Amino acid sequence: MSETMQSHYARTDLVEKLLDDLAKAGHDPKALQVTDLGEFDEFHVGKREASTRLAPLLDLKQDDTLIDIGCGIGGPARFFAEATGARVTGIDLTPDFIEAATELTRLVGLGEQVRFQLASGTEIPFEDARFDAATLMHVGMNIEDKQTLLSEMARVTRPGGRVLIYDLMRIADGELSFPMPWASFARFSFVDREAVYLEAAAAAGLTPTERISFHETARRFFDPPQENSPRSTTPGRPQRFENARQAVRTGIISPIARVFTRQ
Repeated sequence: MSETMQSHYARTDLVEKLLDDLAKAGHDPKALQVTDLGEFDEFHVGKREASTRLAPLLDLKQDDTLIDIGCGIGGPARFFAEATGARVTGIDLTPDFIEAATELTRLVGLGEQVRFQLASGTEIPFEDARFDAATLMHVGMNIEDKQTLLSEMARVTRPGGRVLIYDLMRIADGELSFPMPWASFARFSFVDREAVYLEAAAAAGLTPTERISFHETARRFFDPPQENSPRSTTPGRPQRFENARQAVRTGIISPIARVFTRQ
């Protein structure tokens, strides 16, 4: 990740700011549960609503293994772990995210079940067929080389395992305005059509199964946030969300989930 892209995601004192937001929302920072964090630690469209809908598609059982690529501060990883009983590994290129993810996971008592480390989705540092499933939640928009990304996801997933991709994808021609939630500048944005993912998946040995469009969820999600909501109080967020809202409402991009089975 370039220095400029790194700076787009870098945040200092993430945990302290999040705990302060949780306290303002009426949660006890000393007695946190995974359910308390859903509005605050999941950055994809639909947040916990979307994660809840996607979790069963992973077909995970107690003590199965999952890798979450581009894990952010660990929201989906913690939720999938609690919802399925799986043991989850999250990887991300942003050190601030890995540090925050680890601390938040400790605070909710999942430190032995969910682990995080600094790593790239295009160079996953695990052996072949290491995991029962792999997830990618709103990360592909930052990665130009979809073929390498999906090949790596397939490589570390066992045969018969599930690979879930949930990204904002292009559904029509049209110019995107920046900054966006995932990129401050157009040169760091790689929003592709669904066909690009399907072609890369086929070459990687992945067979498509389920498909879910979250377009209506996105229309609600990008509505102007209420005053003092987590989105409205985050510096720089209003313009990013307004640009994304316009792109969704004009039909240029839409959040789409695709599930594949590893051959």
